[in-house]
Amino acid sequence: MEAGVSYTYQSVSLELSRESLSRALAIIEVPGACDASRRQVIEAAQAASSPEEPHEKEGYVWIGEPGLRFDESGHLVEVMNGN
Repeated sequence: MEAGVSYTYQSVSLELSRESLSRALAIIEVPGACDASRRQVIEAAQAASSPEEPHEKEGYVWIGEPGLRFDESGHLVEVMNGN
């Protein structure tokens, strides 16, 4: 029983990590990533894995994970792992 629970937890954790990595790589690959707009970055993150609606919390835009923080002009300034 314990092995089954551990395996399930490991599988869920692995899938969440895979989705986070996919989103992070998609953000990096946005054309002109340094000058990409907030919308472009969010769309790239959404397209990289299961499309989730973004929500804002504590100054970050969360689309699953990672959390994205933008400056006043809409440029990405920080990426935060929510774990």
